[in-house]
Amino acid sequence: MTPDNVLADSYEQLIAVSQKMLQTRHYEVAFHALQAALHCAEELKDEQRLVTVEQEAKRQRDLIDATAPEHRMSTQAAVDRGGKNLYDTLIRQARVHINQIKLEQRKIAS
Repeated sequence: MTPDNVLADSYEQLIAVSQKMLQTRHYEVAFHALQAALHCAEELKDEQRLVTVEQEAKRQRDLIDATAPEHRMSTQAAVDRGGKNLYDTLIRQARVHINQIKLEQRKIAS
């Protein structure tokens, strides 16, 4: 199995773990699995996978905010601590990597 195949397989597994952990209300585990999936997508330089991480992070953040606003992974809890929601940071991180890939593609095309 090539290194890229290992990363791609790991990405899929991590997304699945993240979603399963979210469903079972293990929000920190869900977040960190999603963050690990982001790093797989980043190493693969896979824009679509990064977009998927970005969308999933938004979905998870919104679900936690709606169903568990008292949980430490919620936006309200982050605001109460004077901090930022970790999901918002993950969303921004995914967007930065997406923009970097697009910039590299434009450089190659020109």
